[in-house]
Amino acid sequence: LVLNILSLTGCVNKNTYRPSSERPFVLTTFTILADLARNVAGDRLEVESITKPGAEIHSYQFTPSDIVKTKRAKLILENGLGLEAWISKFIMSAGDIPKVKLTDGIKPLLIKEDVYAGKPNPHAWMSPKRAMNYVDNIVDAFIKIDPDGALEYSSNASTYKAKLELLDKELRDSLSLIPKERKFLVTCEGAFTYLAKDYGMEEGYLWPVNSESQVTPRRMVNLINTIKE
Repeated sequence: LVLNILSLTGCVNKNTYRPSSERPFVLTTFTILADLARNVAGDRLEVESITKPGAEIHSYQFTPSDIVKTKRAKLILENGLGLEAWISKFIMSAGDIPKVKLTDGIKPLLIKEDVYAGKPNPHAWMSPKRAMNYVDNIVDAFIKIDPDGALEYSSNASTYKAKLELLDKELRDSLSLIPKERKFLVTCEGAFTYLAKDYGMEEGYLWPVNSESQVTPRRMVNLINTIKE
């Protein structure tokens, strides 16, 4: 499911090419948001992720070179819902740059256990349905910094959301073939809660958030028993 979702992020609608030096610069907190943003931006904006692929996002330790990038940034896009524990200190170091939370408007699902119990699950982008909300927020954010590109951003977003809608249908059709009692998604991290809820699956995992990843014997036994049942 993850590979199918992420494969869409390489499809960028290129309408009007602008050299890099002429394009407003946008930073995102991690690579998935950068991919989403590039699909909306086309060639009007330059988009770059602060963190590299594979980085641990929750407790990332930003570097001086990350701060240097902000000197020409017109906008920072973050996930929100507590995902980026480092973002407040980063913004304080970066200075007065507009910042937008892409989960605004999404009703959060709460984590049910461990030290994060009761806190919002931040992984809303894992569901194509919720990812469409991200796209809408990206469009609004881009229009504020580049009003002249409004039509292009809206057009790019419509094209990309059509792909997300197609993926949503593909998931629903495929998962409808699985008997209800066997619709159980097992992962290491509880990052698929939104996807599981939207597509009628139960969820099991070894830890709720990667930054607290500890496979205790009890966790392992409980998950094994759940799978057997």
